[in-house]
Amino acid sequence: MVELPPITLRLRGRKVVGRVAFALLLLASISIGAVAGLLFIYSSDLPQIHALEDFQPDIVTELYADDGQVVGSFALQRRILLTYEQIPRS
Repeated sequence: MVELPPITLRLRGRKVVGRVAFALLLLASISIGAVAGLLFIYSSDLPQIHALEDFQPDIVTELYADDGQVVGSFALQRRILLTYEQIPRS
C-alpha cells in the first residue's frame, strides 16, 4: 500500500497565509478609515474658496472723545488692517 504525505502540513501553510492576509486587510482597512476620518474632520472646518473673497475680519472699535483723543478700544480680536506696502521688510 502507498503511503500519502500528511495533509496537515499543507493545511497549516494555508492557515498561516490566510491569517497574514486577514491581518494585512484589517490593517489596511483601519488605516484607510483613519485617513478618511481625519480628512473629513479637517475639511469640514475649512471655508469655501469663494467665501475668502468676501472675508471681513473683526477690527478694533475705538471710542474717541470730543477733542479726538482715544478714550478706549474694544475688540474680540486685536487686529489692525494693513496694506502690503505698510508691512516692514526684514
